[in-house]
Amino acid sequence: MNNNIAIAFDFAGVLDVQDSFKICDSNLNERVMKQTDPVKAYKLLNLIYKYQLKFFCISTLEKYGANVVTALIRSMRNSDDENISIFAEEFRKPFARKNQLRVSSNWNTKNSSIAERIQSHNLSAVVTIEDDEHIDSEYNPVMVYSRNGLDDMHLAKVEDKIIKLILGMDYISPEEKWNSEADQYNQWRELDLSERTTLFDSMIDSLDSKIQCISEEETNSNPPHLVALKTLKQRLASERNEILNTEDAV
Repeated sequence: MNNNIAIAFDFAGVLDVQDSFKICDSNLNERVMKQTDPVKAYKLLNLIYKYQLKFFCISTLEKYGANVVTALIRSMRNSDDENISIFAEEFRKPFARKNQLRVSSNWNTKNSSIAERIQSHNLSAVVTIEDDEHIDSEYNPVMVYSRNGLDDMHLAKVEDKIIKLILGMDYISPEEKWNSEADQYNQWRELDLSERTTLFDSMIDSLDSKIQCISEEETNSNPPHLVALKTLKQRLASERNEILNTEDAV
């Protein structure tokens, strides 16, 4: 399976604190470090680390000489949250050195920067996090509202795109599975509680079988494909429980 997937992300409006433009420092890298929201940086980089993805920054700050990734890591290392500061060290080496893709400084648009990385590093896909510039659909954009920056809802969308790219044909939701197999008169919304939970259970069992097979075959204890399957299983179980809880509350 080709898991040569990368995350491309902007900085300003995505990973910075509110009103970061008010923070000044004559040293560009120091300024970016002070502008960084360490919690946002941690959540994004932790997701990248979870799936062992390549990554690169598409901020225009990079064109002016800033090393945004280094600034993010420094901000996390200075965090009062011990979990964040410990993770910063774990992420920094050797993972970041191995998986960070350098971006040239002569790109005209962020789309062209992404295209260049795909070609030069033979990437199979890119998921892009951006707040203002148009990103082509082929680069799987997740658009962020710049005032608030990256939040858990955006991260969930990013992770969903990652899982779909990693799993390929192994990924399908219960609703998609039902509608693909049913005739035009039997849509998902017409299924009763028992039918829906049965469908969820069958898909969870199917994922369990795939997880077991990969666990037995892989020497790598937690390859990205296995992580994606486990995460999808957790999501399906959570959705199934929500359906049951909603029905009980009625």
